[in-house]
Order: sequence, then structure tokens, then C-alpha cells
Amino acid sequence: MSEESRVVGVRMKVSMQEQLARLAKKNDRSLCREIIRRLRESLEQEARDAGKQSV
Repeated sequence: MSEESRVVGVRMKVSMQEQLARLAKKNDRSLCREIIRRLRESLEQEARDAGKQSV
């Protein structure tokens, strides 16, 4: 079963959107998928870092 999705509006600088769009194209992803992938990686890294600190 897949997790529910929500539409979220995000305001960002045009230059950041353009950079993400270029990276999405390079990685053969939609802009939305590129943003989600990068957010997921950031959250996973933060969780790993938090786990290292509690050891």
C-alpha cells in the first residue's frame, strides 16, 4: 500500500527552481520527482546523523 500524497506549494528563488529543473532533466526525472528525491535524501541523512550522535 502506498502512502498518501499531498500537494504542497513551495516558494523558492527562480535561480533555485532553474537549477533543480536542469538537474531533473539531467537525471531524467520530473521537477517534482527531483525535489522529492532531494528532500528524502536530506531527511535520511539527518536521521543517520542523529543516530551517530546518540551512540
